[in-house]
Amino acid sequence: MRDLEDVQSSASTHKISIGRVGVKKVRVPLTIRRGDHVNHIVADIESYVDIPASRKGADMSRAVEAINSIAMERKEEISIEKVTLEIAKDTLNRFNYSERSHVSLKTEVFAVASSGSGRKSFVSYRLDSATTLERNGNIIQKIGVEFTGMNACPCAMESARSIISDSHPEGEEFLRKIPVITHNQRNTVRISLETGREISIEAFKLIEVGESVVNGVLLPVLKRRDEGELVVDAHLKPMFVEDIVREIASRLLKEVDLQDDTLVTISSESDESIHPHNAFAQIESTAGDLRKAMLKS
Repeated sequence: MRDLEDVQSSASTHKISIGRVGVKKVRVPLTIRRGDHVNHIVADIESYVDIPASRKGADMSRAVEAINSIAMERKEEISIEKVTLEIAKDTLNRFNYSERSHVSLKTEVFAVASSGSGRKSFVSYRLDSATTLERNGNIIQKIGVEFTGMNACPCAMESARSIISDSHPEGEEFLRKIPVITHNQRNTVRISLETGREISIEAFKLIEVGESVVNGVLLPVLKRRDEGELVVDAHLKPMFVEDIVREIASRLLKEVDLQDDTLVTISSESDESIHPHNAFAQIESTAGDLRKAMLKS
């Protein structure tokens, strides 16, 4: 049988190196552990390498083989950060003409949460991780979490308080002591950390910190009292998206061991109920710079 020509290794027409060549939308099943949570997940993975200017193409099948080797051969429970790192290592072993590999993974995990009345629901969290690994051993790792909570608008609350006080001046003193009506919105929070070393921070700790700011994640099952308590709690602590990202940053510094060079990105996006647009705020800073800013507060 005639040998098949290795077209990928032939000379390129244009002598231009390419920073990322690889595969997207590779889906594999994995079993991962996050603290006490064990999840059987479906992961969407992207994997890339660089290729030199002299080479026409990359051996794409090797990228998929590296993904499959980790997904199929690793039977123990591993974190998604470990998955991306192991795939990146395997990828570099297979691509002897590449100097770096980049692997990213996105997935959804489920946990059981209880309302105030004890009703249990499944809630989902979106997790992602990425590893960039160079042949000389340099590494960049990233972990991200995303969930949806709620917030109440402080601006509309104060406007409503003034309007009600104008109509009922006899109750103005009392109105100053209690939260009044305002509009609520769903709020999507995203927290990610990026560092030049292997990630050793538990993703569910990031979720715990974020949820503590927006009064927890949204639950599918709420009875009447649960709904009332959720709304009252949000109105007792009305927050702009700006307030949310700042408060999460402050609590992260207090509750999570972050080295100064860790890049911290926190965003908050509100699905506005009285506007046709969303409100958005984001902080992107090293943990060290955030600490310096907090000292000035």
